[in-house]
Amino acid sequence: MSLFKVKEVYLVDDDAIVRMVASRILRSIEFKNTISAFENGKLAIDMISKKNSRK
Repeated sequence: MSLFKVKEVYLVDDDAIVRMVASRILRSIEFKNTISAFENGKLAIDMISKKNSRK
């Protein structure tokens, strides 16, 4: 059973290294759900909108 109630995390940062480190930190604390990384907020919002339109 997962300790986390969060199903997905959206990482948004323009620095690829920051996104990579943040992902590794989440994995190191055994976050096993989806981690989606984006270089800007527009890309993240577009993905959220796309996922919501499929429902």
